[in-house]
Amino acid sequence: MMHLDWPQVICLTTVTTLILGGSLMAEPPATPSTFVATATPLYVNTPAGLKRLASVRITGPAAKTDGRLRLTLGDQTDEHRIVGNPSGDQALQATFPPVDKPYIARVEFISQAGTLAATMPVAPAKQWTIYVAPTVHTDIGYTHHQSEIPAIHNANTDLAVKLCRAYPGFRFRLECSWSAQMYERDRGPTRMAELMDLARRRRIGVEANYVNMLTGLCSAEELVRWLYPTASLVRRFGIPFETATQDDTPSYVWSVPTVLRSAGIRYLTVGVNNNQTRAPILRGGLDKRSPFWWQGPDGAKVLTWYAGRYVQAGELGLVDSLEAAEKKLLAWLTEWDRREDYPYDAILMHGAYGDNRPIGEGLAQTVTAWNAKYAFPKIVMTGFGEFFSHIETRFADKIPTIRGCGGAYWEDGAASSARQTAINRRNHHRIVTAETLHAAASLLDAKHAYPRDRITKTWENILLYDEHTWGARRWSRSPEHEEVKKQWATKAAFATDAERDTASLLDQGLSLLADRIAGKNEGILVVNPISWTRTDAICLRLPHGAHLTFGKDVTAPMQVLSTGPREDDVCVLVKDIPSLGYRRYDLATGGAPAASSSIPDAAPTCLENRFYRVTLDKRSGAIAAILDKQTHAEIVDATSPYKLGEVIYAAGGAGTTAIEWNKRLPPARFNLSRPNGATWRLVSKGDLLTKAVSSTKTKMLPEIALEVTLYEHVKRIDLAVHLDKTLTYDMEAVYIAFPLAAKRPEFCLDVGGAWVRPDKDMLPGGCLDWFSVQDCVTLATGETSVNLATVDTPLISLCDINIGKWLQKLDVTNGTVLAYAMNNYWPTNYKPGQGGKFTFRYSIASDKAMSKTQALHHGHDAARPLIAARVPPPSKPSLPSTGSLCGVSAPNVILTAMKQAEDGNGLILRFNEVAGTPTRCDVALDALPAPKSASRCDAIERDLSPASVQQGKLSFDVKPFGIETFRLRF
Repeated sequence: MMHLDWPQVICLTTVTTLILGGSLMAEPPATPSTFVATATPLYVNTPAGLKRLASVRITGPAAKTDGRLRLTLGDQTDEHRIVGNPSGDQALQATFPPVDKPYIARVEFISQAGTLAATMPVAPAKQWTIYVAPTVHTDIGYTHHQSEIPAIHNANTDLAVKLCRAYPGFRFRLECSWSAQMYERDRGPTRMAELMDLARRRRIGVEANYVNMLTGLCSAEELVRWLYPTASLVRRFGIPFETATQDDTPSYVWSVPTVLRSAGIRYLTVGVNNNQTRAPILRGGLDKRSPFWWQGPDGAKVLTWYAGRYVQAGELGLVDSLEAAEKKLLAWLTEWDRREDYPYDAILMHGAYGDNRPIGEGLAQTVTAWNAKYAFPKIVMTGFGEFFSHIETRFADKIPTIRGCGGAYWEDGAASSARQTAINRRNHHRIVTAETLHAAASLLDAKHAYPRDRITKTWENILLYDEHTWGARRWSRSPEHEEVKKQWATKAAFATDAERDTASLLDQGLSLLADRIAGKNEGILVVNPISWTRTDAICLRLPHGAHLTFGKDVTAPMQVLSTGPREDDVCVLVKDIPSLGYRRYDLATGGAPAASSSIPDAAPTCLENRFYRVTLDKRSGAIAAILDKQTHAEIVDATSPYKLGEVIYAAGGAGTTAIEWNKRLPPARFNLSRPNGATWRLVSKGDLLTKAVSSTKTKMLPEIALEVTLYEHVKRIDLAVHLDKTLTYDMEAVYIAFPLAAKRPEFCLDVGGAWVRPDKDMLPGGCLDWFSVQDCVTLATGETSVNLATVDTPLISLCDINIGKWLQKLDVTNGTVLAYAMNNYWPTNYKPGQGGKFTFRYSIASDKAMSKTQALHHGHDAARPLIAARVPPPSKPSLPSTGSLCGVSAPNVILTAMKQAEDGNGLILRFNEVAGTPTRCDVALDALPAPKSASRCDAIERDLSPASVQQGKLSFDVKPFGIETFRLRF
């Protein structure tokens, strides 16, 4: 299709002719008239049929006169009578027939003053349909205290219900199902039933997402649970469940399309914050390439629309008046009509109202008036699904496919509250274990009431902490304001309340399981919360002189770390704890004495075991070198300016590109402070582990301690960085360096259900300055593979401190990983300062070559250690002293959830294949009753098809990187 640039016009001046004394004289008027005509993409229905509109502007004396406006296109002429305007300014519309090829039309205004004429290029214009999906952006906080936000959205929902009654064409969307949840809580069952009836009839939509998430903070299972609150409404009320929406936040991790499709969701809409200075993802043109199939690592696709705004109907005048919409919408639509790269005849207008704003009747009135006046573009108030269905049905062969990860642009703000972020990362894992234990207890004892409401509330708090709203919008300007403090206290409580409730649920679950496991005396119950067999060293406190036995002749190897008058701190080696299983050890006294730690060197320079030789650095209090004694590879990059585990304090950045992507700002510059002078102390050395701790300091960090632990029976190095930080509101960041040696560095990041190669697997415009890691980052070096588990800090920067560079390409030139532990760079609602004591844990493992399965096992081992609890003799022993609650045959298939079904009917198991290999997997519940039947489900537990259960064992196939969910019935 050929398009001509508009407007191309000829402006003519009226000439008046006078005859004086037989001679011809031309007298120019005092004020010339101008005449401009432009073809528009607007259509109207007329008695003569469908016509297009031209916009005509007349100024000057001619505009004051009556006349005729004539538009000639080919052999067709449309003419309109015009009444003069005394002001001398006429904004008119003329009609002409639709065209299927370019033309040059002639436009004339004929009056007693003479004739004005212009030529008007006319190109074909689509007969557009604009799908308006109105929403109010949901910030849980920010504009008001969190407790005030439900009332705002409830009032909006009330009005939306009324407008549905008053206007047959009115539609509305709840951007998050949290709004529906609050409506039911505050308005009661009758009003909720009315709302859900409108939802069933697609008058009011409820999006599949609970809230707007920072997906880079989420575990794979948390991304699934993000959909569960809406799924509850689907089960109870039968409302549609087909679209998810993420607004404001600009970028999302690669597992999102996999998770959405596993739940049966086909469509995703994204309305990004129009302020691209903190997240310039639109540099990659995702909005210009929309709609597109976003393909996940498992091959699953969601049809995705990226909008450059999340309040478009409001910005384009539709919430104001017909006049405002005509003025703004015409320019917007003209840009779409010019696009030769957009083959579709429909556009999605995403959202209508900004952050927690009240809605009004204006949108319904304007759309009604528009459709009464214009035939095209038709404005259809609708849900997102109707737009996508239109595109998919009519233009399936035109839709491109895009693969990759968007990265974690806004997730960097979570490092402004590093303590609570670390707590919530632990919550992700511990709540899954608590669910598992209570689900097992329910199968073992029908009288046990599965604590569904408590578990649901805990998951909601976890989600609400990882939701994108951090605090009050005035935070950076007034960090000590009372409202600021109140909002942060509520936000922080989402993490700490979940921590408290998870601990309580976990303790109860351990007690219930322990009461079923055979044993005569007081003992220690060791639980493996993940789905592969593990051998590991656990630390616990035992009565002075006690040790652990299993069976008649097996004494668990033990090392005393410190002694007390009544109890000792000990390390115990526990071997081959079954997949998602347990072992009960008896607590014994006497017999073989425990091995105590010996400390021959009070100021060590090197730590060594059969796996590694670790050279300690006295300047930085970090690690100078690590030799893998099995592969003979050096793990630390000796050429790096940093040492491994070194803490770096970065001051400065205000007024530079560290704060925002703005070419007018100077490049980011930081003053780096590093420790200079440390002491090392050997804390423990024995048959099971060796541990040393350094002590040092630097600017704003008066206490820094690096704790290094090597194990005699497990090939890994555990690190814990302990900081005491001084509070400041000046711009700052804290990094922890891991300079890994690499000749040909290749990174792979675990982003919660997906692996991402940061230099190869990113969406156009995705974030490259930093990345969010769920469990680990793997580096293949050419000689060996190293895996770094980032237990407490989600953010990393690769190769260098890249903050403020706003990279469009990541050049992987070295193997340095910088844990981006803290910052306060955000100028809006993230925390402007933090102080006090912090602990950040990491773990390093290496091998000649490390598979994705090995890497993820190490990452999960570090984040989900074996659980040990002292337990009394059981009252209802029915289980053997060791067993597996769920044994998984394939090491690359990870069990991510084991829980009671939401409807109470059966046991739900969810799996994720992590190596990229199609796999046949068998699952056995050895310590639990045998299932009688099974069904394959989608991720929100809707049965899809029968599954194979033979002799109590579930068998299934899983595609590479796929998610599979099953319901077992007993």
